[in-house]
Amino acid sequence: MSSTTPSNLATGILINSDITITFSEPLNPLTVTNANFILTDGITPVSTTVNPLYAGGLTVTFNPDVDLAYSTNYTATITRGSQMWPVIIW
Repeated sequence: MSSTTPSNLATGILINSDITITFSEPLNPLTVTNANFILTDGITPVSTTVNPLYAGGLTVTFNPDVDLAYSTNYTATITRGSQMWPVIIW
């Protein structure tokens, strides 16, 4: 993973923001699923749509199905799927 928007520990994020992850190497599009890209509010999963890969397979976008809540911490997790990347949490 080379960058995220918003960045780790960011504050003041708009409640209708998408979450974008950019990788340094292309991903296997079959592993870009809601099962491998997870957004939670504490321990509760947030319903999202994981959008297709962009920029040559380097960028993935989480689009929350509803606006995010004010004054709430969220955690994004990327699991391994069939890729060999480490589990990433921010």
